[in-house]
Amino acid sequence: AVVSTQSTGFEEIDWSCEPQERDEVTVRTPVNIAVIKYWGKRDEKLNLPLHSSLSVTLSMSDMYTETCARRSKETVFCINGKEEAPTKRLERLLNKTRSEHPSAHVLIDTHNTFPTAAGLASSASGYAALACALKMLY
Repeated sequence: AVVSTQSTGFEEIDWSCEPQERDEVTVRTPVNIAVIKYWGKRDEKLNLPLHSSLSVTLSMSDMYTETCARRSKETVFCINGKEEAPTKRLERLLNKTRSEHPSAHVLIDTHNTFPTAAGLASSASGYAALACALKMLY
């Protein structure tokens, strides 16, 4: 993943750094494609797959997800320029952040440089980008 702040261009994320006080952060994450995809779950509660899978991460030179998270008075979620209702999975991620930072509300603007729902892992790259952005904001 790479990150951009208001004062710098995109750079590799230094995972050893502590979150800093910022108002906005933009993160780019790569997309991957499943070569062998698992089907089913052996444990729904722990979200464990029934079978192993194999995927390939593609180069970020052409295809990536870019997510901008900006501190806000309310949480708003946009995908590819269109406001969307948060999914249960997104709400769990936001609630986890709010459990540690009760006033955490963000404007989330995410887009893909590839077709969404085209067999590429757009939701995985989107959640990875958002998790990175929230970690860096809070």
